[in-house]
Amino acid sequence: MWYEQFYSGFITLAFVWGACNVSAVTNYIDLKRLYRRDLSGYDRNMLLKRDHRLTGNYYKMSGLESIKDA
Repeated sequence: MWYEQFYSGFITLAFVWGACNVSAVTNYIDLKRLYRRDLSGYDRNMLLKRDHRLTGNYYKMSGLESIKDA
């Protein structure tokens, strides 16, 4: 009947919701924050590019100590 389609829809939505939120749980366990990197603004995006240029790794944050002396 028509009401049997609701079950498959709820199951599908539950799996999609779980797939979207499981990364936040694993990031919190691994990094103690929900998201790996916050790229919400232009400045943060430029910092990500700078870190990749200086260290070669997107996820390794670098500060002034990572810049080699001339």
